[in-house]
Amino acid sequence: MTGSNTMAEDVVQEVFLVLMRNAGRFDSSRSALSTYLYGVARHHTRRRLFRERRFVAIDEQPALEDIAGEDVAADLERRSDVRRLRRAIVSLPSRYREVVVLCDLHDVTYSDAATALGCAIGTVRSRLHRARRLLMQKMRDGAADAAVPGTTMRCTV
Repeated sequence: MTGSNTMAEDVVQEVFLVLMRNAGRFDSSRSALSTYLYGVARHHTRRRLFRERRFVAIDEQPALEDIAGEDVAADLERRSDVRRLRRAIVSLPSRYREVVVLCDLHDVTYSDAATALGCAIGTVRSRLHRARRLLMQKMRDGAADAAVPGTTMRCTV
């Protein structure tokens, strides 16, 4: 959600501090503990991003020396795709980014995501559908942008 490992770690720490200090606020009859924690994390993340008033840079990937494996080119391409996908997710509006992170990345059920987000299940489904379409479009546009560099390319046979 934040695009930064450092900020995400800070939010996780704040969430567990809230849990330790206010454990009595959790009601197991209303939702699962994970749903409650996702809701608290969402609140802290949104508050933190609002304070920052900008998206932070996505943490850089490991250097080339850290790449292991026999097929270095395929590994580099996969890492590039993952980096582009992370950037695309971070660039989504928060209402779409939240459902993608919860449902697609953390495998949270639609009902738990709806509870964490404070909306209806149908809203989660429609936001997720729209978010996936936006991500596909961003990934396609990113592939087109990567194929059209500022310099001329020569095809060799």
